Amino acid sequence: MVRALIFNIAGCVIWLVAIGTGLVFVSGFETFGGSQTQSSSDWPKDTTIVLDRTRPTLLMFAHPHCPCTRASLEELKSVLGNAQGKVAAQIFFLSPAKTPGAWTLTDSWHDATRIPGLSVHYDTDGYLAGLFGADSSGEVRLYNPRGQLLFRGGITGGRGQTGSNTGEDALLALIRGSTPSVSQTPVYGCSLGFICETSELGIAQAGQ
Repeated sequence: MVRALIFNIAGCVIWLVAIGTGLVFVSGFETFGGSQTQSSSDWPKDTTIVLDRTRPTLLMFAHPHCPCTRASLEELKSVLGNAQGKVAAQIFFLSPAKTPGAWTLTDSWHDATRIPGLSVHYDTDGYLAGLFGADSSGEVRLYNPRGQLLFRGGITGGRGQTGSNTGEDALLALIRGSTPSVSQTPVYGCSLGFICETSELGIAQAGQ
């Protein structure tokens, strides 16, 4: 009887521990989600992107066919206009390896090329976005010259919304050397993991 009671108690303890562990895991997944689960905040060692050693480096990852990318570009243009050359900025557009030009060169790409102080690049099959832990169009990363992450997230107040918002204000504060109220914000954009199997949409837009 005593031995059976001990086994029952031990079994209950193990069961409760297992449930508790599962709840912690689920809670963490729901709280952080997506790219926010990435453990390292340092500049990736395997990237070919050059980290500026004299000023902050700003990276944006974008989907060329996402309608919300336009708003992200508008806010990025505003940030760079107010930063007055104090940040090195680059944007990387998701691009399929097979037909990069036809699929990627949308209006959003061309709008980006017209933003002063912004370098525009392909991100073949989303490799760089994955390396930096970005999974939504319009995601921004800001690093200091030592490669430490200062900010991650979006710089729009909602899907397709332009105007002053928490992410943009935080980004500008960091570029100017101030301490913002937040260092991470939600991102409102399409998944960077989506590339059409057929490039008809990209080809049609590129030809306009």
